[in-house]
Amino acid sequence: MIGLLIRGVLRLLSKLPMPVARRLMGAVVAAGWHLGGSGRHITTANLAHCRDDLTPGDRKALARDAARQTAWLFAEQGAVWYWPRERWAALIDDRQARPLLESALRGDAADPAAGEEPQGTLLLVPHLGNWELLSLYLGDYGVTA
Repeated sequence: MIGLLIRGVLRLLSKLPMPVARRLMGAVVAAGWHLGGSGRHITTANLAHCRDDLTPGDRKALARDAARQTAWLFAEQGAVWYWPRERWAALIDDRQARPLLESALRGDAADPAAGEEPQGTLLLVPHLGNWELLSLYLGDYGVTA
């Protein structure tokens, strides 16, 4: 039942322009934050354990920002699941990354004169932003993510 509800919400979000979907989910998470949801308490407690270098106010701000980023990620899932490729691909600005990615995937780092063979490429990317969308994007290059 909960899975059907989530799919329904994602389908609804996919019908909205991305900025509207993000604002909507941001408002939902902000309401949950002010109501003291469990996510707020868990995030705040985890930050207290791993970021004792921050003031309580800074940890609170970081926790709220993490909640907002999570809301935006959820808002983007409608696009990832239900938009056609051309529409979600238009969201990606890869002008700087594309030449580096293509070079790495071609194995340009190998030096054939030294008898080196291309060995494959391991992409290390931060887990920041929508990595599900990144997986779809990398699929165009035959990358399994």
